[in-house]
Amino acid sequence: MSGARNAGVRLLDTDIVAVLDGDDAWEPDWTVAVGARFVDPEVVAASSWLRTFGVADWVLRPLGGDVTAFLARNNCSFSVAFRRSRWLACGGYDETMTAGFDDWDFALRLLGAGGRLDVLPRALIRYRMFKPYRGEHVQRGVPPAAVVDPFDPVGDAEHRAGFGGPDVPVVELDLQAGPVGL
Repeated sequence: MSGARNAGVRLLDTDIVAVLDGDDAWEPDWTVAVGARFVDPEVVAASSWLRTFGVADWVLRPLGGDVTAFLARNNCSFSVAFRRSRWLACGGYDETMTAGFDDWDFALRLLGAGGRLDVLPRALIRYRMFKPYRGEHVQRGVPPAAVVDPFDPVGDAEHRAGFGGPDVPVVELDLQAGPVGL
């Protein structure tokens, strides 16, 4: 995934770049709402909350912040807009990270020179949730105990519970039906 993202960014000459996984989607106003965050020169990257679909209907609320906010856990989604100049300065996504966490690593390196990653408090990303398949991580050389949800301050609770549903204390969840924050 990192190689594809880097290849795409290399082809662009825009100031702001946004990335999105192929099985997920932005709400129609994501680009305008998130793009407006870049008026502040301290914002080097921006995103929004996520609404899951598939096997769960949750709202994930990453916090964003400066580099110190990312040291203990990932505080942003995989779908993020960023200043292309900062992508160039930090060397882009690490293409050697093939077992995951490349987006977290990218956020740390992107923020290492200062600034912050701003998260819009509205669920403007639709994030597909699959039932975890523990063997997938083992096949990629990552033991199941090492697999953690980047939004999970507790650790790998979701994986230990085998996708336990809304009672798993993974993140602050909004379990009400219907759009949240739209």
